[in-house]
Amino acid sequence: HFLDSISYCLTNGVQFMLALCMVMSLAACGQKADGDQSNTDNEVEENTPIKLRFAELNAENSNAGKMDKRVMELCEAADVGLSFDFYPNGSLVSQDMEAVQAGLCDIMMMTFSTASSIYAPMGAFDAPYIITDVEQAEKVFDYESAASTKLNENLVPLGVRFLGSYYAGNRNTSTTNKPIYSVDDMKGLKIRVVNGDLWISLFRAFGAEPTPMAMSEVSSALVTGVCEAQENPYSSFVTNKMYEIQDYAIETGHMPANYPYFINEATFNKLSKAQQEVLINAVQQAANETTERLHDQMEEDKQLCIDNGMTVIGVEDGLDLDSFKEAAMSVYDEYRDAWGDMPDTIRSCYE
Repeated sequence: HFLDSISYCLTNGVQFMLALCMVMSLAACGQKADGDQSNTDNEVEENTPIKLRFAELNAENSNAGKMDKRVMELCEAADVGLSFDFYPNGSLVSQDMEAVQAGLCDIMMMTFSTASSIYAPMGAFDAPYIITDVEQAEKVFDYESAASTKLNENLVPLGVRFLGSYYAGNRNTSTTNKPIYSVDDMKGLKIRVVNGDLWISLFRAFGAEPTPMAMSEVSSALVTGVCEAQENPYSSFVTNKMYEIQDYAIETGHMPANYPYFINEATFNKLSKAQQEVLINAVQQAANETTERLHDQMEEDKQLCIDNGMTVIGVEDGLDLDSFKEAAMSVYDEYRDAWGDMPDTIRSCYE
């Protein structure tokens, strides 16, 4: 009887384990692997109310802050259960892609160069002269463009999704008392740049002496002569009143000023199909509105600089822009391994 009991237990134990395995297998079939979900195959149908944490490094009244609020306004107006807690001024997390990956926030805007810490080819969106006008930007950042699609094919498995980006025009150069007409005139120029390898590489390629520095230190550095020049979009020229301490605005247009938005992928997959579509469309609409508004504002900002005494030097004023573009090509060689074929994918969206 003892042996019979053991045989019974073993037989039924094996059957139980087989049954348990079948149940677990069937359950697994109903789930998707991490990073293998998208808005086209999401099985969440009901618009269950959900509140998303929207993080912003900049102030609420900044261009980024205004864009954020427009996204939230469009989503909430669609009445599909989306609402937000908004955290401007870096009050929730710093501008860090890992924070989005980890779900410390749900949505955040950060530059492509910053976000490229998890996917190096993303830095190509900030490459010199890769995007030069509004039409190109809107084609590149369309959610279904070749560039956006390629980005998400690589980001989604990492737990992040790209939603769209606005374009604040191109970055230009301003100098204290030196007119610039060609890349040769940049030789030895002490210029403040963003603290990023790409900026440093580009201005070294121009022959300048780049000095990384926080924007809060720039005005005093220009007044004291620590730097002779700086680079930024026209909007920053006005915000920081560069026209009060600098004489020349040189339209080098050397890099696009892009501001992309990302969402945590696990959060994205908690949304219904309708909520996903509303969120994507809201970012796309708000980005295009912001891009076009900033383009119009750029002309106003440029005129304000002129009215306050700055001399603008553009192509029509004798600027040899081709000499800058030619010098910038060495940057593409330097970043060839990091960027791969992403620059070609970006250009394919508008060529």
